[in-house]
Amino acid sequence: MPLANRPGFCKGAPVLAFKPQKHLASHVDTLWVTNGPLETRATFEYYPVPTSDVLIILDERTCEIFHCSAATTRGTVTASAGKAYFALRLRPGMGADLFGTWETRRTDATTSLDRLFGIPSDSLGQMLLEAATPRRQADLLFSTLQNQRPGSAGLAHGQLAGRIIETTGGGIPVANVARELGISPRQMERQVRLFTGLTPKGLARSVRLQHCFERLHHGGFANLASLAQDLGYMDQPHFIRDFKSMTGKTPGQYLAGTRMAAHVTDVAVPAPDRPLFQF
Repeated sequence: MPLANRPGFCKGAPVLAFKPQKHLASHVDTLWVTNGPLETRATFEYYPVPTSDVLIILDERTCEIFHCSAATTRGTVTASAGKAYFALRLRPGMGADLFGTWETRRTDATTSLDRLFGIPSDSLGQMLLEAATPRRQADLLFSTLQNQRPGSAGLAHGQLAGRIIETTGGGIPVANVARELGISPRQMERQVRLFTGLTPKGLARSVRLQHCFERLHHGGFANLASLAQDLGYMDQPHFIRDFKSMTGKTPGQYLAGTRMAAHVTDVAVPAPDRPLFQF
């Protein structure tokens, strides 16, 4: 499963986030790198994710590489002490350019890889160890990925649909996406399933959840009602129900657990116990 949905902090090894340069931004969202090996074992929560992730686990002896397909469930994963972690989040549908649709049409699956970007795992591990710093390691992974020459030309309809849904934060009606692409809703569903493993509605819902995470972490909204409106929900109760069904928590409970609380009043909690989270 994807290691995490957000940057976090572990004792002795903060998780640093790197964004790709423009020529890779069409395929890559974010690369998370631990600042060296973890000093202690850490547990991360994961939530539904609409994309492929590449997970690299590295120590001085071994380099393990995994492809993690889109996740439709939530859960936890444990990271071992003494290892460094790299999590590369691709954009919806773009994992097919690296792994093929045989991998991307599945969900909730983790596949062990013996090579990445054409490089054997042992060789890639040695290159990462020699890079030494998180910034150099990120540059190495981005430049190596660029050698695969992912481009925006000739994208399949499933990938184009994923791009439209992601760009709109999951708020666009799926019928509008099919109309924009000039294909039928049934054709679009087949294509989106092939490249993401999800239905168009499932993809939009998961993308909207990721967009919600970003908004919750960065703040900049007065309350949940205004955030719900910004995210395209009909009303605040609908937003809270949808969020809880996917994460098992209300937005306020999620923020309390992340220790990255924004200024938001969670009205789903009875008034006497209603928390007010602030920066």
